[in-house]
Amino acid sequence: FYKKEANEMGTTLKKEVRIVLATKGKTQSWLAQHLGINEAQLSRILNGRDEPQKQIDKIRKFLEEG
Repeated sequence: FYKKEANEMGTTLKKEVRIVLATKGKTQSWLAQHLGINEAQLSRILNGRDEPQKQIDKIRKFLEEG
């Protein structure tokens, strides 16, 4: 149950990030650099396999700034 919920959160976050990045004309690589993390870690977060709250909060802030 927990893992499924985490994956659903990751999927939603991933969709939101893709929309904002497309709107800004930026890449996932750019976002990772902007957040100070590597692309692999960002990918794990967006796919729900890693859930470091500090990084998720940074991603949410990025999305809110749109």
